[in-house]
Formats: sequence, structure tokens, C-alpha cells
Amino acid sequence: VAPCINPCQNWIVGSALLDSKTWWQTTSFSGKLLSCRVGRHSEYFLDSGLIEVRAPRVLVLDLIRTGEIMARSGLIFSMRCVFLAILFHFGYGFICRKTLAFVPLQTSAYQSSRVVETRCTSLFMTIEPKTTEDASAIPPSRPHDVEFISPLLKYGYKPAVDAWESGEDVKKPILLYLPGFDGTFLSPFLQFPELHTIFDVRCMTISTKDRSTYEELKVGVVQYLESISVPSAQNVTSDNAENEKTEDSGRGGWIGRLFGKEKVKRRPVYLAGESFGGILASDVALTILKGNTNIDLQGLCLINAATCYDRSRLAAEAPRVAEYPSWLYTAGLLRLLPLFTDEYSASQLLRILKAEGLPSVIDDETREAYMGRVAFSLPFVIPYIDQGVLQWRLTEWLSYGCNYMLSRLSEFKQFKDFRTLIVAGEKDATLPSIDECERIASLLPRRSTLHIVEGAGHASTCGARVDLAALFRLTFSELKKRKSRTAMKEEAAAGTGAAFGMVPRYDNATIGLNPLKYWNKSYFKRFDPN
Repeated sequence: VAPCINPCQNWIVGSALLDSKTWWQTTSFSGKLLSCRVGRHSEYFLDSGLIEVRAPRVLVLDLIRTGEIMARSGLIFSMRCVFLAILFHFGYGFICRKTLAFVPLQTSAYQSSRVVETRCTSLFMTIEPKTTEDASAIPPSRPHDVEFISPLLKYGYKPAVDAWESGEDVKKPILLYLPGFDGTFLSPFLQFPELHTIFDVRCMTISTKDRSTYEELKVGVVQYLESISVPSAQNVTSDNAENEKTEDSGRGGWIGRLFGKEKVKRRPVYLAGESFGGILASDVALTILKGNTNIDLQGLCLINAATCYDRSRLAAEAPRVAEYPSWLYTAGLLRLLPLFTDEYSASQLLRILKAEGLPSVIDDETREAYMGRVAFSLPFVIPYIDQGVLQWRLTEWLSYGCNYMLSRLSEFKQFKDFRTLIVAGEKDATLPSIDECERIASLLPRRSTLHIVEGAGHASTCGARVDLAALFRLTFSELKKRKSRTAMKEEAAAGTGAAFGMVPRYDNATIGLNPLKYWNKSYFKRFDPN
């Protein structure tokens, strides 16, 4: 949704129409607020008295009364509104209505996408540097292209869009999924509709243009979680805080200064990491547990965690493929393909196409339409991993991350009440996941749940053969609700071979939902952040 820009020529900033009751929080990599130029006029907010640093890399603007800062850019605004423009040092961000933001990162200093939880109208624009010297101060760098998205909103899943529009999403805890080294959210996409009954589901995605280091990715995830963990003041004072932790803050804005202390409510956060994302999620969890952050981390889910990469077939075979001659490289990738598949994936896909069954978590028309829309998009979202990308991610992500976390996992033992869900595919040929599952469990506090997904390969562990939401409810008791499942549906669990995890169609039809209905307004609702 952000415009394509040349980061050496322009900076992207966020601006919003706010009223005097709006409390606006955003993050800056350097904690520095710069002056900026809008059109032919400039507004300078440094030393304005409206800025207060409340925490590292966090700026709070207290708008004491409407019209304290006015826009003079020649754009059409109500005189009762406030126009704000913030220029982030060596980076850019934007404000998105409510809680969603997905922004590619383009500049030398890695920064997470920024989220401001507010119900205001968002504007997107390019602001030029104040002088030529300012623009030249941005050095050429490795490209960064990381996004944090809501996949259900992205694909127009109607219950998720309705929940976002009504504000119901902020009542739910946050689940952030960190992907494998392919950088996509495709592996668990079938699970998202059922997970949405519990969580506000977010995903990190990384394009093949990205050359972020492991440490940069970790910093980005922590910053992103910090930015979405504390809702806006509108949500702080609302009645939707049953899932939010409250703490006192003596460093609040003007309301806090007036009444002494300000109540800050933090949304519960759960982290899920698959394959490489399992390494990253473990490290981020330790960073949060040991650090001074605003993140209320409640639990961790590790799926085929690549903390055993150094003992894997992938480590033995993939680096050789990355060094193949270019004309032989594609054949080398095909040689790696059997590491990621299993004997049942193709058969289950065929059962779906022949309307002989559906995954147990796809149990109505709306979910089937969502599944169809994602399937139609696969040719456009499945990345081609070229040699440079493969080599970078094997060395800078998997190898580095595995070695870094080798001795750190045992540090979880000092957090005796921390809970972890550990999931492994029984037929994972990429990693020795079952052995690693048991090793991790021995290093973590005893409050851990292990689950082996029967017959699942590396790429299909979060596919049709598991009910991930049920496992979350089983592991984290606070997520249980009356009559909610803590295990896969009995009919699905009773199946064998390709039938395991599958159930008959909800409508008993002999043909699947017409693809023309995938975008029918009964099953699809376009997400509009404005």
C-alpha cells in the first residue's frame, strides 16, 4: 500500500487527521524527530514542547487542544483538524487506521513496520528532504523489504474485516507468525480462519529482494511488537480490556500529568515461529523476557524449529546447490524439493479438488472461499529463490541463527512459568524435527506441550493434518472458551493416510464451491484501511 520510492531521493512519512482526543504513539529507530517540509511550506516540531520521550525509541505527541499545530501545505483540510508529519531518521513509516500496517523497509537502518492504533483517516505522501545534503546523507545499503501484515484482511476474509471495522479485533490477543526461510505465510494459511476465533493474527513476510541480517530481523520484530502492544488512548479507556494487562506509568502524557499517573494497557502477545522462524521466535522471546519492553508475551509456539539446522539434510545439501552453475541451479532446486514434501500432500489436494473432503479447519463457505482466493494467488506469491537469496539465507539466517541459539535455549529455564507449544512433523525430511522437539522440551520449563503431526512433512506440518488453534487452547488455558475444541475433530482424527485431518464437506455437495463465488459479497469483503 505504500508508494514505490527511491529511498535516496524521498522519504515516506505518515500523516493523519486527528482531533484533540486522539493519543498518538509511534516509534522511531533513532528516537529523533526531524523537521520536515510539506510542499512549499515547512513545519518544525523540534523543541515545540509537545514531544516527550517516554521509552527508548518511542515518541509521544500530546495534542492538548485542537489546532495547536496547523497544516499550511495548500491541501484541503478542515480548520478543526490537525495535520502532523513525522520524518523518521534513515527510514520511513506510515500510520494506518486501527492496527494494520505493512510497509517494505528500504533504507540502511533496519526498522520495523510502524503501527498506530487509532481510528483516524490515514494519508500517504512523499516528503522531500529539506536540503540536498540531507538526501546525500543516506548511504547506499543492502535492501530491506520486510512487511508485517494481517493475511486475513489481505485476502478479504469477511469475519476478519468485520471484526476490524467494529473494533472487535483489539479485544483479542495478538498472534505474530514468523515464517521459514522462504519468507511467506503460505505454510499455515489454512489455519488462520480458525486461529482468528482466538487471535488477531499477524504475519511477518520477507521478499526475495531483502538482505536483512539475522540481528536486523530480530530488532525489527521486537520493535514491531512494541509498537502494537500498547493500544491508543481510545482503546485504553474503553471497556474492551478483558485481555489486556494494566500497569501504571508515571511518564504519561498531559492526561497522566494532570491526574498523576496514566493507565497503560498492554495486549497479550503470542509468538509462533516455523522452521527458520522458530529460531527467530525463540530469540525474540528471550529478548522480551530478559529485557525491559512494553510487550506482554504470554507464550511461544515452535513448529519444526530450525535450531537443529546444523544436523539437518538441508545443511548438507542446500549449500552445494547454491554454488551450482547458473544453468544447473533450477535443477538443483528441484532436487531439494523432496526434502519439503510428504506422501500425503498431493492426495489430500486431490481429495479437495474432487470434493471428497475438506481440511477439518475449513468448515463453511466463507472459509472455503478464503482458501480458494489464496490458492488462486499462489502463482504470484510463491517466491523464486535465486542463488544469491539462497546463499544469503542459508548463511546469514539459518547457519548464524542456529549457532547463535545453540547455547541460549537453556536460558528459558530461568522463566519457570513461561509456556511453550512445540510442534513437529512426523515425516520431516528437511530437519530432524522430532529429535529437536524432544531436545528443546528438555531445555525449556516443564510447562511445555509437545505435539507430533502424524504423517506430515516439513512444508505441510501446518496444513490439513493439524488443528493449530485447538493446540493453542490446550496449551494456554486462558484461550479456552465454553465448547471450544482442544483437539482435532474426532472424525478428522479417526482418518488414516490421506484421510487424516480431513472431514466430509460441510454441505455434502459433490462439487466444490464455484470459484466465481470466491469474491461474492457473502464470503468476501475488501479491506479498506481508510
